[in-house]
Amino acid sequence: MIDTNVLFSFFKKESTTRKLILCISLDTPLYAPEYLLEELRRYSNLIYNGKKPI
Repeated sequence: MIDTNVLFSFFKKESTTRKLILCISLDTPLYAPEYLLEELRRYSNLIYNGKKPI
């Protein structure tokens, strides 16, 4: 299960979360709540600029 906070951490270049997710096999399904895409859109500018959502 991938929640929004895990995904936000993934976008940090040197994060442990990113390294772990990239090690997962492409055959392994990842699940996320429906609102994840909505939150990504809402905070995409902050993610792009490397800032933490409030």
